[in-house]
Amino acid sequence: MTIKAIYRDVADPNNQFSGVVVRTADGWRIQTDEGPRNIEYYIQEETAVGGVLEFVDYEIYSEQNLRPADIIPYINSVRATLPWPVKPADPPRRAEPDDSRIHIEPRQPGESSFAKLKAAGNKAASAYRANRERERQQVQREMQASSQQIAQVRNINNYLAAQMRPKRSTGE
Repeated sequence: MTIKAIYRDVADPNNQFSGVVVRTADGWRIQTDEGPRNIEYYIQEETAVGGVLEFVDYEIYSEQNLRPADIIPYINSVRATLPWPVKPADPPRRAEPDDSRIHIEPRQPGESSFAKLKAAGNKAASAYRANRERERQQVQREMQASSQQIAQVRNINNYLAAQMRPKRSTGE
């Protein structure tokens, strides 16, 4: 038996996606390239036009040779065991990218627009430098913690290697 969960693109309903549903020790999951994931009503997906997929239904394909009169009760019994995701009140929204354009206040009479542009550019550049420096410091803190762990592991490996080396006698 093959079960597929059908999702459609929120922005383009003609664009549909499906994923094979498998039973695991934790219940029913959708099999993806990254491994099994929960069956949710909305799924964030980069390949979708709107970035969000919406659950539609399950498709169940029976590989057993059933009589036509037995197919519908069989499919209904399988559908009763499947999890049906509940639609949340609001659909998730795709995160909008930051607007990196420079915004300039309207020019006052007698004021130079170039001076305003230059000041706005300096302000944006200083904000960018401050953000970049903050990110750099954060990465350095993370690297420092990992370098301490690397040093600990290296010391443990050196100790174990010294324990495994045979003792050499001087021949006296």
